Amino acid sequence: MTPREAYAISQILDRPVRAKRKARRRGLLARIVPHIQFPERSEEYKAWVRSLPCAVPFCGRAQVEAAHTGSDGGAGIKASDFTCVPLCGYHHTAGPHSYHGLGGGKRAFEALHAISFEAIVARLNAKWGRRNGR
Repeated sequence: MTPREAYAISQILDRPVRAKRKARRRGLLARIVPHIQFPERSEEYKAWVRSLPCAVPFCGRAQVEAAHTGSDGGAGIKASDFTCVPLCGYHHTAGPHSYHGLGGGKRAFEALHAISFEAIVARLNAKWGRRNGR
């Protein structure tokens, strides 16, 4: 919005137009509070996870998302990207028994689908390490 548009809107509404908030950059916060350890990020790893099939057995859906399953986040910060597991959109967020939609949380989702996020994450991290020579 240009200053001229903001002025016109403020005159019509008879109040000042509030400026949009700028998104906080993680780098700035890390410089202000250097003792906080932020979870690791890797867009390349998440892209690789999205290329895998859904982790729920016998699910044949194609659109896979990288679902964060770790507990090292919190307070508005996502867990490490290296705790992502491949889940289709239905099992991640859309379905009634989805990871984010099920009332009992992570443990209830694991019990319902007979999977272990910890085992899946360990297996994926091992494959990723071998794939990238780590």
